[in-house]
Amino acid sequence: QVDIDHVIPLMYAHTHGGDRWPAQRKLQFANDPLNLMLVEKREIKKKNERGPDRYLPRKEFQCEYAGMWDAIQRIMIWTLNLETKVELGKFWKTVRTRAGQCCSWHFFRFRDATGSEP
Repeated sequence: QVDIDHVIPLMYAHTHGGDRWPAQRKLQFANDPLNLMLVEKREIKKKNERGPDRYLPRKEFQCEYAGMWDAIQRIMIWTLNLETKVELGKFWKTVRTRAGQCCSWHFFRFRDATGSEP
């Protein structure tokens, strides 16, 4: 069974700076089609409100998931917490060693707010 889930969970966004967003931006984020995807219900339960520092999907979806996360946080001008930055940085280093086995999201590489890679 599948259901719609947020790539970046709403509670995660709220506890990582989204609580300071104006109501219109919160609504935009909650309904943004880029932040919504079809996911198996069991994966939704595993992920819950966790970020990529505490959850990654099965291997075959990790690259796309991390790329989507990175793209969405860039669009939302997001400042990630240190744990999430470190986890995404480790993930992208691993992906780069797979010699091109990453999905079409491979062109997204994590960068912090200053534009430098971890």
